Amino acid sequence: MQHYFWRVVLRGVPAVGLLPFFILSSCNIESNFSRLPASLRVVTEPPEARVYINGQFVGQGHVLEAQPAELRVGESFMTVQSPGYFPHDLRLELVPGVTKVEVRLRPVPL
Repeated sequence: MQHYFWRVVLRGVPAVGLLPFFILSSCNIESNFSRLPASLRVVTEPPEARVYINGQFVGQGHVLEAQPAELRVGESFMTVQSPGYFPHDLRLELVPGVTKVEVRLRPVPL
């Protein structure tokens, strides 16, 4: 059935007219997709918790809630830490646009 479709679509189209189609179909769309910006909005409890992406400090929770961090699209590792609380680690798959993450840290028992 698929071959019949191509015969109907391609009938009467000069080969040169198909060149843009073949060029576009061979482009790596994923590489263009990964260049788009991703924003990470983080809401933490406690609000002063420190947020690290791939080991680098990006801000405190209350700041990242109001002003999301601009990051690259793709896989990232996030750690949220605050004194007196257990740290929390997450693996994120960031996509273009805003990703919102909420983290409530557990207090360390005294």
